This record gives sequence, C-alpha cells and structure tokens, in this order.
Amino acid sequence: MHYPHSPHRSDYWTSYRDGGWKVIYHYFPSKVSGDSHYQLFHLAQDPSESNNLAATEPAKLRQLMEALRAKLAEEGALYPVAADHLTPVKPQLP
Repeated sequence: MHYPHSPHRSDYWTSYRDGGWKVIYHYFPSKVSGDSHYQLFHLAQDPSESNNLAATEPAKLRQLMEALRAKLAEEGALYPVAADHLTPVKPQLP
C-alpha cells in the first residue's frame, strides 16, 4: 500500500509485506509512527501490530526496505514532496 499524499490516517506512508513480515515506512515521522520512519511487524506472531520490531530486527528491516524501494521504482511510484514543494522524498534505507 502506498499513500504518498494526505489525508490518510498518518499521512505519507508506504507498507510492504513479505510472507509474515510487514514494514511501514513513514516519510515524515510523527507520534503515530513513534517518531521513526520505520515500523516492522511479524504478523503471524503479532496480528494487531502492537510490537514494533524495527530496532531488534535490523537485518529484516533492511531486507524489507530494499524490497519496498525496488517495488516502488518498478511501479514508477509518485512520492510526497519536501517543504520546497519540488523535491521528491523517497524512502531511505535504515
């Protein structure tokens, strides 16, 4: 799922699933995202997405973020823009 626009629950985010794993990338971190770009969940073990594993599973986070970025590039995705209203803000690797 890709929401490069607002309004949506936490504005400007992309999520990507691979098997039981899900990563959510927040383009502009906020309280909703725990002031982080990254949220990582293992859905089979945590279907309510209450335990963010981004800090404890760095290799899995990077793997999913690489796949997320590749998929966005493959699809020619649009991105939110920076405060200058010109520069696209693309997902960064952790």
